[in-house]
Amino acid sequence: MDPSIVFTEFIVGMGALHFFSRTSQQVAKQVAKWWAKTRSDRGQASQKSTKKVVRGDWYVFFSCADLVGKTPEKKDEQSWGIAEKKRPRRDPRPVVRV
Repeated sequence: MDPSIVFTEFIVGMGALHFFSRTSQQVAKQVAKWWAKTRSDRGQASQKSTKKVVRGDWYVFFSCADLVGKTPEKKDEQSWGIAEKKRPRRDPRPVVRV
């Protein structure tokens, strides 16, 4: 077979797999919701377990406290010796040079 046809079939196949996986996930969610509605005692338990806890101190996979500590310490001021020195300014007046 021509390589371009094989590549096209591969891309179409990947698209079909993606479509079917997304469709099956949505169907599973709808079935789970329906099942929870029909079983009232089961529905209350599943709602408690699916409640998401939002935490403001999380950064990706780490807690901010793990990265910087519970109370971040203020670092000492860095010495900016170069910035503090006054550099002689260049005289902007024109100068005659020989």
